[in-house]
Amino acid sequence: MADIYPADVNTAIADTLSAQVKSVNQVQDLSDLTEGMNAVPAIQVYPEAGDESHNSNTGKRTFNGGVNTRQWVFHIDIYAKQRSNIGIDTQLAVELLGDVMKALDAVQVAGSPHFGLEGIQSWSYRWERVTFEYASNRYSGVRVIVTITIF
Repeated sequence: MADIYPADVNTAIADTLSAQVKSVNQVQDLSDLTEGMNAVPAIQVYPEAGDESHNSNTGKRTFNGGVNTRQWVFHIDIYAKQRSNIGIDTQLAVELLGDVMKALDAVQVAGSPHFGLEGIQSWSYRWERVTFEYASNRYSGVRVIVTITIF
């Protein structure tokens, strides 16, 4: 199994978005997360959950050998703007989602190593519209949920 850890993947995702999504004011990696959202539109990237499978015989097998697998979930929170008008707020959030999807789709077609990290065998994402409660304020946005598989 590759020596990849959640902080490595988090930074790789944040760096990818920072380099390609120019429609936001900032992309916050782990050490950049703030107590308030001062410069929207913005993106936050952080790990949310993970599953580890050691000596699994249910995963990929070669000559009857089990493979240790890791499956991690990362959130990409897109803060469009502070809530004021649902139509305008949602329009901006969906436009920003399109920019993030373009950046992620470019990684998808680039091939391995995904996000520049050896060991990531596959990954996928889904998204959902969200009204974020952050530092006593409400923001219109989208949460992109990325699932990474490593073995």
